Amino acid sequence: MDLTPPDPREQDLLRRTMGLRCQQARERLGLSQRGLARAMDRSPSWVREVEQGEQWPPPYLLTALARATGLPVGWFYGEAEPDLEALARRLVEHLAQEAPARPTADRVGA
Repeated sequence: MDLTPPDPREQDLLRRTMGLRCQQARERLGLSQRGLARAMDRSPSWVREVEQGEQWPPPYLLTALARATGLPVGWFYGEAEPDLEALARRLVEHLAQEAPARPTADRVGA
C-alpha cells in the first residue's frame, strides 16, 4: 500500500469528485443543501463549499455525510456505484431505526 500523499492535482481531483458525489447523493434523496446541512448539523454554506470542491470534509464529517445519505464512505471518493437494492434496504432499515415506535393493534387494546 502506497502511503505517499497525493500531489496537489490528485487532491484537487479527489475534492471535486467528492463534491460531485455529495451533490448527486443529496439530489437523489431529494434534499436541498439546507436539508442535508440540517441532517449533518452543518451550515448550508459548508455543504455548498463541499459540493463545489472548495472544502475537504474531515473524516468525521465524511462519515456523517455517508450516514446521512446511506452511501458508503468510499463512494464519495469515486468508488463504483453500490448495489442499489442493498442501498435501498440499508436506507429503509436506517429510517426504521430512527422512526418513533408506533402502537400496533395488539398493544392498543391491551
